Amino acid sequence: MVSDVNIVDAGVDRRRYEWILEEGFSGLYLWHARRTLHSAELVMVALVEGEPAGLVIPKRIGSDIGYVYYIAVAKRFRGMGVGGVLLDHILRFFFEEGRREVYASIEDDNTESIRLFTSRGFIPTGFEELRRKYGGMRATKIYAEMLVVSGETLYVLELIRKEEVERGRGDSYSAT
Repeated sequence: MVSDVNIVDAGVDRRRYEWILEEGFSGLYLWHARRTLHSAELVMVALVEGEPAGLVIPKRIGSDIGYVYYIAVAKRFRGMGVGGVLLDHILRFFFEEGRREVYASIEDDNTESIRLFTSRGFIPTGFEELRRKYGGMRATKIYAEMLVVSGETLYVLELIRKEEVERGRGDSYSAT
């Protein structure tokens, strides 16, 4: 496990991080990940001893939802906890912004990502859950913004503030 991971904004010149995506994605996913890397409002990079080790591409949907487009970790840093540090960082970021939920769509055969997200409390969900929660129109818009495709499952984590826990409203995300 790495102990010294620094998370920084990727800045404007994001081309220098494409190689991380190329190590983890191929085909249509790589094409979309590259496109998203350059068009996303925010990209955060994990540095280990100053060297890029991974990145996370989040998305804000409305004022209350966060979405994790991609987490990618360079091959030589896999299995060292970098993906977990990136996910924890972006969950804390969304929590501090006051977002109530965070979603991620994960390929059904990507056991490493499923393990990472479920270890943080994410659970499988789907369009019908969104429709019940937000109504048909907003659910359709949210689902379209997430670009969930065939062969993926949508996962969700509710972020609940401490004062809501004290009022008996479930667990909170620990923003430590």
